Amino acid sequence: MNDRDRDWMPKLKLDGFDFDADESSNAVEPQNESNINIPTGPKSPITFTLFLSADKMTAYIRAADYEKGKDANNSFDPQIIYELLQEKEVDFGVDHDGIEVYAKGKTLFKDFEVAHGQRPVPGADGYVEYFFEKDRSGGPRVKNDGSVDYKELDLFENVIPGKVLCRIHPPQEGIDGVDVQGKPVKAKAGKEAVIGCGNGTELSEDGTMILATKGGMVISNNGNVEIKEVFTVNGDVGPSTGNIRFNGAVVVKGNVLSDYSIFANGDIVINGYVESSILTSTGNVTIKNGVNGMKKGMIKADGDVTTKFAEMAKIIVGGDFHFDYCINCDVRAVGSIIGKGKRASLMGGSYIAGQMINISTAGSDKNLPMDLQIIPRWNEVTNLKIKPEERVKDYQEQVSELEHKIAEQKKLLEKIEEGILKVTKKSKQPEPPELADAKKKKFVSLMQGKSQLKDSIAELKAKKERLDATMVCKGCSVVINRIIHTGVRVTIGTANLS
Repeated sequence: MNDRDRDWMPKLKLDGFDFDADESSNAVEPQNESNINIPTGPKSPITFTLFLSADKMTAYIRAADYEKGKDANNSFDPQIIYELLQEKEVDFGVDHDGIEVYAKGKTLFKDFEVAHGQRPVPGADGYVEYFFEKDRSGGPRVKNDGSVDYKELDLFENVIPGKVLCRIHPPQEGIDGVDVQGKPVKAKAGKEAVIGCGNGTELSEDGTMILATKGGMVISNNGNVEIKEVFTVNGDVGPSTGNIRFNGAVVVKGNVLSDYSIFANGDIVINGYVESSILTSTGNVTIKNGVNGMKKGMIKADGDVTTKFAEMAKIIVGGDFHFDYCINCDVRAVGSIIGKGKRASLMGGSYIAGQMINISTAGSDKNLPMDLQIIPRWNEVTNLKIKPEERVKDYQEQVSELEHKIAEQKKLLEKIEEGILKVTKKSKQPEPPELADAKKKKFVSLMQGKSQLKDSIAELKAKKERLDATMVCKGCSVVINRIIHTGVRVTIGTANLS
């Protein structure tokens, strides 16, 4: 209660009585009410009733038995209203100016809002800030030059372990209010944000973030954030999907159409055929039917590649290559090339394995030229020569050059060591300080030169060993179980059979 309110508070108590609302009133039915009669003359006295809303945030005055008519005089002493307010202990948000106007008696036909409380302000709800698109459109990607790439459709978002997927913002406290009787009204606090951690995610230690624990595709599923490690294409990879770039395994239930690609940080499994497409995998690639690369398609896997057949395709394998038959392909396997099934044949093309080639038939009745080569650690060779004669010649030239450099540097090393020995012997004889300092500097310079030469010789020897390793084929083999046709050339290291 403020000082002004205390000034008008009279020291009296009023009697209450039952009240029937005037038909002209527009207020709600009274909840908590008090009334008073004001004698005005020979007519019935004006009756004022004070009532409060159910939440006690509003107080109203309702008048009855007042004189009606254009020239009626219904003015009254404003103190009457203040007495009603005191009786009901209404002391907050009183409209003092409004009381003065109401006391002139011109607006008794309608309820007067005499006091209004300060409503509480509810706290803001907590919310989740997502760092990925929950609902991806899958539309084509617009390039920097403004053109549209219809093969990149952005169907999903890849994530890596440790990526922050979303931030959880806590709810805020509200601001308390005050009713017309000056009593505090507690504000409702905001609601907690509702979100769950699904497969492949975890809550941060402070509970404010959701993090990815593994790579894959991030999705929002029934209020949970989760990571899918396998992306499944129910049909073909083509115009409806665009190129697939997934940080996990990819399963295609249909085919991979020409000029579309799959890049997977995991295995790739194709239930149908692969046309002139590009497949790149950090795991294994399995094609249940076959590949027709049309001289454009390429398959690259860090693990094994298995296919029923391959025609005119380039295949690079970090492990073993398994097949039924290949026609005019360029295949390179760090491990082995192994034919299986009824045919187990290679017909035309170039085939390089690091350990073994094992097939039933090499070549064909048409005597197509082809190469079968064993090159251990071929993947470590820079600018690998595919033709055996070029590769052997290049090897011999490089080895000869390395041996020459090693010999030259060894001679230089011997000279430096001789110089070091001479300086060491002379340093034992007494001599002036300036000569001793000069010899010391020379000794340090010779030692530095010796160290650099040793490092250089070691590096040249290591390079030669790497080259030799591509020609040393211990335990390597080419096994042709049935037929080898004319036109097939077999090379193991530097040995050649044609």
